Amino acid sequence: MKDLTQGSVTRHLLHMSAFLAMSMVVQTLYLLADLYWVGHLGKEAIAAVGVAGNITMIVLALTQMLGVGTTTLISHAAGRKDQPQAELVFNQSFVMSIVIALGLGVVGFLLRPAYCEWLSADPATASLAKAYLLWFLPGLLLQFPLVALGSALRATGIIKPAVGFQVLSVLLNIVLAPLLIFGIGPWPKLGVTGAALATFISILVADVLVVIYFEKKYHYLRFRFPLFNPRPKVWGGMLRIGVPAGAEFVLLFVYIMLVYAIIRGFGPAAQAGFGVGARVMQALFLPVVALSFAVSPLVGQNFGGRHADRVRHAVYSAIGIASLMMLALTLIAYLVPAALIGIFSSDPRVIAFGSDYLRIVSLNFVSAGIVFTTSSVFQGIGNTLPPLFSSMTRLILFALPAVLISRTPGFEIRHVWYLSVGSIILQMCVNLLLLRHELRKRLEIREFFINDYDAALEMWQRLEGLEIAEGDDRESVAQFLARNPGLSRVATDGSAVVGVALCGHDGRRGHIYHLAVDPAYQGRGLGKRLLDESLAGLRRIGVKRVIIMVADNNPSGREFWKRSGYEEIPGAVAMGIDL
Repeated sequence: MKDLTQGSVTRHLLHMSAFLAMSMVVQTLYLLADLYWVGHLGKEAIAAVGVAGNITMIVLALTQMLGVGTTTLISHAAGRKDQPQAELVFNQSFVMSIVIALGLGVVGFLLRPAYCEWLSADPATASLAKAYLLWFLPGLLLQFPLVALGSALRATGIIKPAVGFQVLSVLLNIVLAPLLIFGIGPWPKLGVTGAALATFISILVADVLVVIYFEKKYHYLRFRFPLFNPRPKVWGGMLRIGVPAGAEFVLLFVYIMLVYAIIRGFGPAAQAGFGVGARVMQALFLPVVALSFAVSPLVGQNFGGRHADRVRHAVYSAIGIASLMMLALTLIAYLVPAALIGIFSSDPRVIAFGSDYLRIVSLNFVSAGIVFTTSSVFQGIGNTLPPLFSSMTRLILFALPAVLISRTPGFEIRHVWYLSVGSIILQMCVNLLLLRHELRKRLEIREFFINDYDAALEMWQRLEGLEIAEGDDRESVAQFLARNPGLSRVATDGSAVVGVALCGHDGRRGHIYHLAVDPAYQGRGLGKRLLDESLAGLRRIGVKRVIIMVADNNPSGREFWKRSGYEEIPGAVAMGIDL
């Protein structure tokens, strides 16, 4: 297990992203190679793979649900150094993955014919889509245990083995695909079915290898059959976090279905152009997906370990990296879209549709990168409802106008692409506002209880100019709180104490002691909020004047009190005696 609560946050982020990006690059090669070989079978084959591949969105939604729930709960447990709980979640996640895969398999094969006929522009495309799904669907089902195991490794900061197995699987797929599609050598010529069969074999090999790794090499998380019995509380926790994240992919699936329905009347060339363009865009997005995959466990472990300042550092670093990365990809997609589409199809109409799509949607790449990153932050925190809300907002504001303009005279497909760009930019803004609210919401100010003493003492001892003396021991502070109920305040970020103010009175004068804010949170007005709430409490009980003492070697503290309206008392000398 790699402890992500220690060391440089940015270095952890870049290190994990680099290995994940390596995997994504190989995955990109697979996507492009697969599309390249299928493209030699004609535009109907491209359209068929696109139609059949749309079911991937359903699988992605379910694997996202499983993966996010697994990553969040295990990373939280790892961050607070609770290995038994992490292992329990690991085993429960694996069992859940098998149950979901079996259920989806039954439903998928029953609906396969109707699904392909409904979305295909012509009978030839529908027939090819059915053939493709015959082996592609079982390959997708094998993704569930692979995602559960890979998410567990990622949650504990382990990236290299999972990346290695995925690279090996993809390379195997790249080799097998042309052999099975075109029947090279002793291999049968299977067409689009061969592409699907190659995918199935490669994922099966990856599943076997990762299980062997857990059994032989990885000892932090082990398969333990007594922990296979379903635990409703653990399943509920994974679903509470995972279902909203999975629902985001369902909304994306609805968006794609809506687009296919709108462009269906333009024929196979339009569907193929959109399919190729979407696949190229998916390949371009893989680096930022790798980044978002690194963000979630990093935030999760530090959130579980109550390191709020490191969580914020991860947020800012991830957004900055994502923005720079997507800006570079925007320039590529906007300047040479036809060249990218032309690699996979020589049909002029497919190139025209695809390049127009790619050039326009490239305008939202930066926004999409920020959406990916901020959604992963929410996943790491364990609150996945805000990004679901922003996704719903985007879909609603896109769907109704898209349907209306598609029925107007002179409608062009590019109108839908521009509408899509606007909706993504809106989603980015909503995500950022919700994340800002989420981070601020966790900066809660409440009554100071004696259970907060240890964290407060640790912070006091770290601050220059604040002296711990007699009367600051736990028993004395407990007596002080009992004599002055409800007046002392504590600021928390999640469960981490980041600010304290001890407040009391003698019946005539109020007194504030040890007002302090963690250095990582200074400059945000938190000290002023603690002071204001303490003074409000004194006013409620009728205290008219407050006296404070500031150490000579605390100039910043003296400036704070002066800015807050306090004045030095001329002619007064602080005196004391030990009893």
